[in-house]
Parts: sequence; C-alpha cells; structure tokens
Amino acid sequence: MSTPNFDAGVATGVKFMWKSVMKTAAQLLNEFLSLARNPKEAAALFAEDGVVELPYLADLGMQSQYKGRAEIASLYALLLQLVPEWEFRDAVVLIDTPERAFAEYKVDALAVATQRPVEQHFLGYIHVENGKIKLLREALDIVATARAFFPNGLADIAQPEAQEKMHIDGGPIGIAVLDDYQHAALSLADWSSLKPWASITIFHDHLAEADAVVARLKPFAVVCVMRERTPLTRDILQRLPSLKLIASTAPRNASIDTDTADRQGIKVVHTGYTSTPTVELTWALILGSARHIASEGESLRRGGWQQSVGDDLSGKTLAVLGLGNVGREVARIGLAFGMNVIAWSQNLTPERAAAAGAELVSKEALFKQADFLSVHLVLSQRTRGLVGAEELSLMKSTARLINTSRGPIVTESDLVEALRARKIAGAAIDVFDQEPLPPNHPFRTMTNVLATPHIGYVSRRLYETFYRDTVANIRRWLEESSTG
Repeated sequence: MSTPNFDAGVATGVKFMWKSVMKTAAQLLNEFLSLARNPKEAAALFAEDGVVELPYLADLGMQSQYKGRAEIASLYALLLQLVPEWEFRDAVVLIDTPERAFAEYKVDALAVATQRPVEQHFLGYIHVENGKIKLLREALDIVATARAFFPNGLADIAQPEAQEKMHIDGGPIGIAVLDDYQHAALSLADWSSLKPWASITIFHDHLAEADAVVARLKPFAVVCVMRERTPLTRDILQRLPSLKLIASTAPRNASIDTDTADRQGIKVVHTGYTSTPTVELTWALILGSARHIASEGESLRRGGWQQSVGDDLSGKTLAVLGLGNVGREVARIGLAFGMNVIAWSQNLTPERAAAAGAELVSKEALFKQADFLSVHLVLSQRTRGLVGAEELSLMKSTARLINTSRGPIVTESDLVEALRARKIAGAAIDVFDQEPLPPNHPFRTMTNVLATPHIGYVSRRLYETFYRDTVANIRRWLEESSTG
C-alpha cells in the first residue's frame, strides 16, 4: 500500500482518472438514481429481493442492486448534496473495485491530491464487480465525512482548472478580471491592446468571504466585475488602497458602494447592455415549467416516455410584476401567445400598462388572477421581500411563479414553503438570495422547481458587449492616466 507521501504525480493521474474512467459509471449511476424523483416509479421497479434491473442497464449487461426501497431516495438526496452540480459528477470517487489494495491506493492518492486526510470508508459506497453496480449501505453514512473534507461538494477536484487563474504579462499596472466562470473573457475581447500599460490576471473561481476578496485584490489597480457576482462593499473598498478603477458590466451595479469608491478616488465605469437575453430566458423558463421540459427530458434519457400533462399558455393570464424594459417585452410576447396580460407595480399607470398591451390591476388582483406570474422589478428597499407568504397565499394552486429579476424580491423561505405544501404548482427561478446557490439548497432537489444558475444575461452577444466595452473603458482610463 502506498503512503500519503508518494510522488505527487500520482495525484495528477488520479484526477485524470476521475475525469475519464469515472465518467461513464457516474453517468449510469445518475440515470439510475434519477428514478428517485418519482418514488412510486422507483418503488415499483424493486422486486422482493431488493434487486432492480433496468432496460438501459441490462442492454449493457449490467445490473444494479440496492437493499431497501425507500433508501434509494435518501441516497439520491445525499449524492445531490455531495455533488451540487452534475457536471462535477465525473470527478467524484464513485467507484470502488474488488481489489481493496487499489481502493487503499486511491485513498492515499486522494489525500495527496487534496492535501487532506481521507478516511478508508469514504470510497465504500459504490462497488463494481462482474458487471454489476452495487449501491452499498455505507452511502448513507458518508455525507458528514465528505462535507468535512470537501465543503464545496468536490468542485475544486472535479474541475481543478476552475480554481486556476490565467495571467497575461504586460506593463506594470495590475488588472484583475473576476468571476470568469465560463473562461470566456479572453475569447470575446482583445485584451492584448492593454499590454503596453498593464498585466492582466483572470480569475475563474468565485470568492465569497470579504477577507479572501481583499487578499486577492490588494495588488491590483484595476478590478473588472461581472454584474453583481462579487460585491465591492465599503469594507472591501476601504482595504484596497491600490485600487484606482472599477470596470463593471452593464449601466449600473448595485453591489458596488459607489459613495465609498468616490471618497477614495476610485473611478467606476460601466458598459453597454441589452435586456433581450433576459426576456428570452424568461420565456424559456415559462415554457419549460409549463411543459415540464426538464423532467420529461430526464424521463426520455432513462428509457421512459410521457409522464406528465403540460399546461397551455393560450387563454391563460400572464401577470407581470413590474412593467419596465424587461416586463414590457415579456408582456408583448405573452400577447403573441394569446394570453391575457395584466400588470402591477407601485408607480404603474393605466396609460403605461395599456401601451404595453396590459391591463393595470391591483396588487391583490395580480396574484389572485395569475396563471403565470413573472417578476421584473429592480431590487431596492421598497421591493425587497415584496412577494412573501401573504402574496403567495393569494395565488391559484395551479399557478406558477417565474423570477429572472433578483432573488430577494421574493422571500425565499416563503416560496420554499409554498412549493413544498403545493400551494402553487411550481416556480421557475434564475436568481437567488445567495449566489452561487449553496450545495444543499432545497431548490436543487424540489421536483416542482425549474432552476437555472443566473444565466438570464449570459449570452454570447451580451458577453461580447460586456468584455469589449470593459477593455475600451480600461484603455481609455489608461491613456488618460498616462497623459494626465
């Protein structure tokens, strides 16, 4: 058996193995466990001996075994908590082999790769032998251990490159580009035009703690922020004496303390913007929720067929909460679907509503009449918590709530309770109180929630606008600074 001090190259090999060999087995497991979304369907598949053989696994000569009918749902929930995003599933050590020596080898390799101790039983929850996948009882005991070692759900191991930064050498001025989740910044703008003045560091991960943000940004004179992913608060800005320019995307960014920036002589610049991508995603969510697109797609992939009856849009009532730039376009498209469009906001007038093809109603009537209620307000002290338990209780049990605006406009705990109690039929949500969404958040597992990771503005054309304008803004500032 190897020791935790063996050649670090083994760790690299293990990571590669996680991203290749484990991928196929993990995908099979994901398909099998997805049956837990429908407990009745899952229970019906189990024979008295606790063995289930599924057609799509049988075709591959594989058989899945697990003892106990109810425990599969628990296992599925635990794995969701352990692996918060399924694109990370190929990196989790899901497979144990018949050879215990190799299992021990992987334990040590995992310890080296993560520089953390790993207990032996960590690998004991899935066993592959002679073409069979066995889901072992130890799976029900691993969550505490896994969370202790990997509080981020193994994301740092699954995609280690996501934690890395990319650096472009240039002049002495330091530029930091934050939260480039998709590794898109370099491909969508010509950053090389800044090299005569500055060196650029692009960070692909996200830091939530203020102290960590400050430690990262201290060397930089310029910080580029993507929307509101990393707030630049008073506390953070006051601890960044080298910062001279904040390059933010879109015309406004409520997460930047502009008063503090102004007092410290930090210039804040912004980019162009279009709300079209958010409008389009709003309708993707409305249609996806109404027609159960995600769950029907999952059913098809695991060998199933139709399992739900979708809702019509034509003749239904679209309630638009906030009839601004986004809300007006959402209302216009609702009319094209043959929907009855109503609207309300605190300052909306009958004339403005009629100009958008909507009827102004009271706030109470908006919630009572809605078949689909779509939120399109700017987050402020006046709108924070505007939709809570009282408003949700007015809605029909068949109604659906869609939010592509800002999470805190809807009181999250009240919405969770309404969905759990089936007081409304469902929700389609792109924005949350805390982003990125915590791994164990109920929205990740609720069957009547269609959730996306704040991608309303994440489109190629808008990203090009953001990054190209950002480069232009920084170059203008650099030129002015060098001549001033």
